[in-house]
Amino acid sequence: CWGENGDYQLGDGTTTDSYSPTAVTMPPGRTALAISAGDYSSCMILDDGSVYCWGDNSYGQLGDGTTTDRGTADTPVNLPSGSSAIAITSGAQFSCAIIEGGTAYCWGRGDSGQIGVGNTADQHNPVELDMFPAGSTVSAIHSGSWHACAIIHDQDMYGDIYCWGAGGEGRLGDGDTGDHQTPVGVGVVTGKTAISITAGTYQSCAIMDDYTAYCWGSNDDGPIGDGTNVDRTSPTEVALPTGFLATGISGGNNRVCATLVSDSGDGEYYGATPYCWGEGGSGKLGNGLTSYSNTPSK
Repeated sequence: CWGENGDYQLGDGTTTDSYSPTAVTMPPGRTALAISAGDYSSCMILDDGSVYCWGDNSYGQLGDGTTTDRGTADTPVNLPSGSSAIAITSGAQFSCAIIEGGTAYCWGRGDSGQIGVGNTADQHNPVELDMFPAGSTVSAIHSGSWHACAIIHDQDMYGDIYCWGAGGEGRLGDGDTGDHQTPVGVGVVTGKTAISITAGTYQSCAIMDDYTAYCWGSNDDGPIGDGTNVDRTSPTEVALPTGFLATGISGGNNRVCATLVSDSGDGEYYGATPYCWGEGGSGKLGNGLTSYSNTPSK
């Protein structure tokens, strides 16, 4: 890890900022499979399916049952005994994971309902998200700063999106702007199901099974990508360039980036070009400008 380290978030046992990668102090004999960086803490999945977090623990976001900061990855997250994590995501002082079998757990800061279990209490240990429709499993999950979204499916539905937590500007996609302490269904895009999900600071986005992209939430600087600056409380199609399909997407602070491929029309796809849209100050969109863009720009 590298960057700011005032709260041990680099995991090297110090609070010294680093301008180049510094090795995380790992549990002996283990290797990492996945990693996620939140606000002032980080988490990873190891090769045995366990999860370790380190850094600031003011809200219990390290998931070890305490509020003790950790300078290294030395204490596992208290996931159910025998479980194996397959996905990890970290937001602003909270994290969520999917374990084998499709059950999701969240822990840490809960003041906006971002833990998703029906209250606003901080959770120092992982709590199961058990308020999805009966029989469903979680196939993808991503946390923004104060909200999170997931893709769920069962025998009767595939690719339904649920979000929970802070709902300002419509970032939960359920048609209103209120907070929700349990998962709520995102407005359905007729005839399409979701295959990828991302949650940013004030907006959320998804890629559908036809490789179109949809976003919802705050749109002051254009992160919805629909050519307007109107907030959207339900999924709104991103104005992708003609002839391009979205294959990957990631939301940030008032901006979104996606990898797009060219559709030849004959079932073949070419290239993988990054496009970004939204707030462009300090060159965040990578297009050589510092102004915002309300449509995808390369």
